[in-house]
Amino acid sequence: MQPRRFAIDHSGPPEVQAGVARGTVFRYDLSKKADVFFFLDRGAKGRVVGGHCRRETRTNRRYKACPFYVRSGSFKQAGKEGMNVKPFSGRIGKRTLAPAHYKVTLVAVDDMGNPSTPGSVMRFTLLRG
Repeated sequence: MQPRRFAIDHSGPPEVQAGVARGTVFRYDLSKKADVFFFLDRGAKGRVVGGHCRRETRTNRRYKACPFYVRSGSFKQAGKEGMNVKPFSGRIGKRTLAPAHYKVTLVAVDDMGNPSTPGSVMRFTLLRG
């Protein structure tokens, strides 16, 4: 993924970014043709409660901090065998993602409906702009 810190491209169409300095590009490799799902999770404040990381609330804010992520959206791309490229503008449909730290998890599903193990976790920062 290049670059890892980018601003939203408001002029570009959603999920499409070409020839503009804003936005980023996801690159991934597939062993066979599959639909690739991109799951975006936004970083949030978390606290360790009962051995698990939970969202921070008024009652648990005195506990130890931990990384916590909230699902922000997802989209898919029909991937081909070999190297694939997916431009990303910081928008999903008509919705613009908020400036924050994010992680992206990729899951490939082949023609038979068999999902891959979630992999290729990439982290990026969406800036104001």
